[in-house]
Amino acid sequence: MSTTPPTASCPAGFYGPNCTDPCPQKCADGICTNGICKGCAPGWKGFKCDKACDFGSYGKDCKRFCSYQCSIGSCDALSGACTGGCTEGFKPPNCEDVCDDGFYGNNCTSRCSSHCVDKTCDKVVGSCSCEPGYIGDTCNDACQTGFHGANCTETCSSNCLNQSCNNVNGNCLECPPGKIGNLCDQEALHFAACPQFKFGKGCTESCSTNCGGDKSCNPADGSCLSPCVDGYQGSTCQKECDPNTFGAGCQSNCSQYCKTEPDPASTLAPVTVSPFKICHNVDGRCLAGCQSGYEGETCLIASPSTNTASAGVIAGPIIAIIILLIVAVIGFLFWKKRKSKTENVFGNGRSTHNLEAVRTTGLQSKAPDNSRGQKKKPTYIIDPMPSPGDVTYPNRTDNGNKASIQVTDLKEYVRTHNKTFFEEQFKKIPANASATTCDGLSIENKHKNRYKNITAYDHSRVHLKTNGDKNQGDYINASFIKSYKNDEKFIASQGPNKLIIADFVRMLWEYKIDKVVMLTNLMEEGKQKCEQYWPDDHEVEIGEFKVKLKSTDTLAEFVIRKLEISKPGESSHFCTQFHFTCWPDKGVPPTSWSLVDFEQRVSLFPTQSPVVVHCSAGVGRSGTFIALHNLIGQAKETGCMDFYNTVVKLRQDRVNMVQTVEQYMFLHEAVLVAVICLDTTVHASGIQDKLRHLESKTSSGQTFFEKEFKAVCDICADSRDTTDDEGSGGSIFSLYINSKSAGNKVKNRFSNILPKDKCRPFLQIELKDQGDYINAVTVP
Repeated sequence: MSTTPPTASCPAGFYGPNCTDPCPQKCADGICTNGICKGCAPGWKGFKCDKACDFGSYGKDCKRFCSYQCSIGSCDALSGACTGGCTEGFKPPNCEDVCDDGFYGNNCTSRCSSHCVDKTCDKVVGSCSCEPGYIGDTCNDACQTGFHGANCTETCSSNCLNQSCNNVNGNCLECPPGKIGNLCDQEALHFAACPQFKFGKGCTESCSTNCGGDKSCNPADGSCLSPCVDGYQGSTCQKECDPNTFGAGCQSNCSQYCKTEPDPASTLAPVTVSPFKICHNVDGRCLAGCQSGYEGETCLIASPSTNTASAGVIAGPIIAIIILLIVAVIGFLFWKKRKSKTENVFGNGRSTHNLEAVRTTGLQSKAPDNSRGQKKKPTYIIDPMPSPGDVTYPNRTDNGNKASIQVTDLKEYVRTHNKTFFEEQFKKIPANASATTCDGLSIENKHKNRYKNITAYDHSRVHLKTNGDKNQGDYINASFIKSYKNDEKFIASQGPNKLIIADFVRMLWEYKIDKVVMLTNLMEEGKQKCEQYWPDDHEVEIGEFKVKLKSTDTLAEFVIRKLEISKPGESSHFCTQFHFTCWPDKGVPPTSWSLVDFEQRVSLFPTQSPVVVHCSAGVGRSGTFIALHNLIGQAKETGCMDFYNTVVKLRQDRVNMVQTVEQYMFLHEAVLVAVICLDTTVHASGIQDKLRHLESKTSSGQTFFEKEFKAVCDICADSRDTTDDEGSGGSIFSLYINSKSAGNKVKNRFSNILPKDKCRPFLQIELKDQGDYINAVTVP
């Protein structure tokens, strides 16, 4: 009988009978079994990790692929940084993220014109919608003499001398003799005797020093005869620019990277900063300094990435912090009586902000039903109030809802809050009162809206290319929706009807959409909810496009279709449609598991373009799906989630996102399932590696198979399912009312194995004493 010790008992870097054989050099963490690496260091692959990554791949075991937006298709084998830079519209180093707002072009080095609306432009070519007074693809051209306003379509007043006026507001640059006023439409004879710079009865009032030009004003009412100096507005130029604007005509916006309050640790002279004013009205310099990562008076210059602090200055504090952390960790581990090392259940290299705590400790502490009050209360993170208009997820607070929920507390938070709590919280979610819908309600567009009360906001709507010859307008009832990182990752759209189906396909074509998420069926309750924009087989012609079905993969609760969209004379575009088929309108899916699995499938497919999400109206089911994705992202990256403000943020860009309180409650349940089962969906190419990982053991001796299975059991069999009605306070989770009724209890073989009411089949009652109950469930 062999006495060879198992390889697992050898120290890292060695294997063999006497642990003297060195593992291959590129084994991850130096660990191998019989000379076969458990995994490879970044940049290497193969059983012995002796093969460099192929062209276009990188990372551990070379399982990650260089971004499609790498200009030459290759990237650094370790980091994934594109070796030849990025294609237009994407930023280095990995070229996976589109340019920040305000930038475009190769490696995002070009800045959008200051005259673009919202200072944002097309990430690729820099084209944009122009502010009044400017025209051109990039809005760098002022209106020609004699014109002003939006798109330079308004003519200057005929009263203006030489018909010349301010290109923005149309005020005359100079008046003919005897005329005064912004539009040179007032007679100056009555007050002609006033000395220059004086006005009013008796010429006792002085013109504002903020008048531009020669500082003169209308002798009748004191209105300036020339545009105001920088930083001021109004007919008499006495009023400073509105909050967060500055400069000539108050047409420039303060930098979004200005701080909203002074740094309390700053040694600079204190600056009084209004909660509504963050930059100087004249030159735009930030009054309280810059946010981290930006510098310069106007905070538009990205700070260098190099560390400018000297080692001598930071060494002491770092050592002190390390010592404190060590003491804290030792104390925590002693208190918990746990091992010091926690393995990542999934072992795929993705950062999940220690969500392992949810899968293990967060699910193991179950109290009996009668000890609910003794359980540890959830911990909430109270975030500081940001500046007005800041709608970044983790820190935004509204209507007193200041609590971000830690991932480890989510299960307890959901368990201890009843339906009434969620109803009250849902009622407080505000609408975007300042948003306008002029374009969507115009005569030429209002018939394109499926529902009269669901219209795209002007500021966030998707613009299509116009073509007068083909009678193609730029409106579609679809809105850009931001991810939790504040980038435009989604387009929420109404489901196409016969009137706009060609526009819908045109949107997929023009924005090169790679993924479409469909959350409605074509017909529901006898009503048409969406027009079919793909063929059942072969191809279909829609407007100027042909849509061809390349493949169909039908699963229990969703269908995945590969579509090819073509246009005469141009290369075809391919996109994947993910069609979730079991979500009723204004309702919720039968289980959260199915939607979480669906979301993971969608996320597995990479894309650099926005993901189009639509149901029928494009608000309820679409909003819930996008909120689920954004909350999972928050959990993975920050360890916290803010349900309330996530929905608030969505509603800034589209009306009624997450439409019902049932959808809002379901969202909590789905996120709870998602963080437990994070990244369990695996691509077929990675199944062998996944199995090897699950068969390996944790430091506690159990396999990852056992650990992952226990996590599933814990969430399926927690206290929410064993709580009876009395005292539940209207829990948002299904109970077992019928299963536990007096007449049905005797029909259960085991008292703890019961069907949920919403999942059980109902038997036909043919005799008086027969019931409709049987201990069984329906499964897809």
